[in-house]
Amino acid sequence: MRQIICIYFILFQTVLLIAQQNRIIKDSLSLSKDLPINGSMFFENMTISFSRVIQDSRCPKTVMCVRAGEADIELILNKKPRISETITIRIDASGFVSERNNLIAETDNYKLYAFSLSPYPIDSEPIDQKDYILEVVIKPKQK
Repeated sequence: MRQIICIYFILFQTVLLIAQQNRIIKDSLSLSKDLPINGSMFFENMTISFSRVIQDSRCPKTVMCVRAGEADIELILNKKPRISETITIRIDASGFVSERNNLIAETDNYKLYAFSLSPYPIDSEPIDQKDYILEVVIKPKQK
């Protein structure tokens, strides 16, 4: 029985270690930019536009929920010359940011992530689209 518990403990620790390695964290080298709905930002050879919030199922602060939820957002990425792409990004209510879910784009030297979405729901009242602000974080690539 002790061996089984020990094996489960080791497997659990391994899964936690792998999950932590994929987590993206803001550090002192990161730049942060707030992007309002229908707003755009230019970075190197691309323009990123925050077009809309597709759905926001994040658990309101005043409500007890079974799961934290998430918000799906739509961005339009325009790269020169004339290449346009619509992408959907999921913002996890827990604050977990990963390469797989939150990477918007990358250049030779940087990666851009959709980091957080505000305002966070307080009660069950819906948030007006015009009030949303997306935090975009620009991180230098590790060499």
